[in-house]
Amino acid sequence: METINAEKAAADAEPVLAALQARGYALLDVGGVAPESPQALEVLDAFLSALADPIQVFARYSTWRPIGVDLSREPHRSEGTGHSPLHTDFVNAEDPPEYVLLYCARADPAGGGDSLVARAPHRDDLPPGVAEVLSRKVYSHGQVTDLLNVGRDVNPFAVLDPQGGAFRYTGQLLGSCAGEEYEAIRFLDGLLRDSTVRLTLREGQAILLDQRRVVHGRGTLGTGQESIPQPLRRLLWQRFARPHAPERMKIQT
Repeated sequence: METINAEKAAADAEPVLAALQARGYALLDVGGVAPESPQALEVLDAFLSALADPIQVFARYSTWRPIGVDLSREPHRSEGTGHSPLHTDFVNAEDPPEYVLLYCARADPAGGGDSLVARAPHRDDLPPGVAEVLSRKVYSHGQVTDLLNVGRDVNPFAVLDPQGGAFRYTGQLLGSCAGEEYEAIRFLDGLLRDSTVRLTLREGQAILLDQRRVVHGRGTLGTGQESIPQPLRRLLWQRFARPHAPERMKIQT
């Protein structure tokens, strides 16, 4: 799969935009700088600023958010060691960021932690009955706290917005609904799992995700994380952005 040089993409974003249009994500590399150096993030900042408008989302991180490995975290959570189900970042926020950039500064020495990506289905891809149930504003997950530029908490929400807005999904909904809603989520989860692409980010590589088109997750980290010193464990950096106007209002196509 083609990997796009981030420095070149800062001058010519067309290949990145074409990849996002075609599959909902693009792979990038930072080129001739050390993966863990500040220059790597500077290269990606220049790229992201040329393509879109970077935004602050976490109140405690003004730009990049580090995602390391914390053995005390629940395995499925961010910084955990287990499988993270497919999801939309800030699924319960009024205005989730369209773009999520994840940069691999340090890969898992134990060989795990693949990025999982699945294309969000169109309404027409679903049986009418399933689409109708997923359009009900009855699903809830999490709470919006200490976040900026994503709007208010919208629990409960619809997975499929009847007005064509954000696609909102997390595999954790399987544990929080019942009846028709559970069956619809289970159908959707199976559809997403069947279409999941597994990507191994090498050090110095990044993935740009368009949340209007895809959901993402994380594969389980390799065994023996407790024996890996903290400074050597997997480290990603995360950044968010919105398309330049007038692209801002366009949704998945």
